[in-house]
Amino acid sequence: MKTSRLPTYFLSHGGGPWPYMTGGFRSNFDKLEQSLIEMRAELRLFLLESGLASDVETRDFVPDSEQEAKIRAELQPHLDKVSFPSAQLEPGRYVTESDDIVAFFAAKAGRDPAGMTVYRNYVDGVFAMSMKLWKENQELKKAASAA
Repeated sequence: MKTSRLPTYFLSHGGGPWPYMTGGFRSNFDKLEQSLIEMRAELRLFLLESGLASDVETRDFVPDSEQEAKIRAELQPHLDKVSFPSAQLEPGRYVTESDDIVAFFAAKAGRDPAGMTVYRNYVDGVFAMSMKLWKENQELKKAASAA
C-alpha cells in the first residue's frame, strides 16, 4: 500500500504568458495567465526557505487537463469550492488560502515569515507589484470594453 506524505498542496502549472504579448494571440493564454495568478509562488518560496520543501508532496498540473480533473475530484468532498493553491494539511483538513497554508507551515517549522528575507522580498516586492499591475490591467480592460 502506497502512502502519501502530508501535508500536500496542489497548484496549477506555471509558465507564460509574456507581458509583451498583445492582441488575439495573447487571448490563447488567458487560462494560463489566470493559473499563474492563482499559483501564488510564495508558497514554493516559503517551503524552500523554511527547509520544508522536501517534506511536502506537491502536485502540479496543466489547467483543463485530465490530471487537474482528478485532483479536483479528490478535493471536491473536502472543500466548499475547489481553487488553487489548495492543501491537505493533515488527514481530513484541507484549506485553499495561501496565507493559511503559509501559517500552518510556519508554525510547523517554527519560522516567522516576517524574518524570511527571500520570502518577504517576493511577497512585498515582485508579487505585490505583479498583483497591482494585474488589477490595474483588469480595470483598464473593463473600462475599454464599456467604452
